[in-house]
Amino acid sequence: KTIVCGFVATIGWYVLLQVTLAVVSGVVGGKRQVPLNRTILDLKCFAVLLGTINAASNLSLWGLVQTEVPHNFGGVAGVVLACLLSTGLLFIAGGAVRTCIAKFDDDKEDEYEKLWQRFTEETEDGALCLTLAHLCVQATR
Repeated sequence: KTIVCGFVATIGWYVLLQVTLAVVSGVVGGKRQVPLNRTILDLKCFAVLLGTINAASNLSLWGLVQTEVPHNFGGVAGVVLACLLSTGLLFIAGGAVRTCIAKFDDDKEDEYEKLWQRFTEETEDGALCLTLAHLCVQATR
């Protein structure tokens, strides 16, 4: 039950990250009437904030899963591998959705859509790295 709630929370934070960065970049909800450098600063701010929350949610979920498996090398290494595969697939699917949304209006990506892709991908990478590092450290304990 707790693992299911953690999974739902992780997906929820991930979707919130995607939607927030899409709105801040102007990809969804109409183009923003602010200079490009202001959009970049806003994207950095929200990416760090929501990326940290996303990473914490992933840490909680996968840390809990790791405590439930047998405490041997195969069990804890399996959790690290499962995290890498499942979260990686989620991020690949998210990237495909972002590409479809970015190319929906004119079949090419403008500067703001590229910024959305860039900051979201950097945030996803950071969240995954933090989660995997935590799991690896816990596995060695």
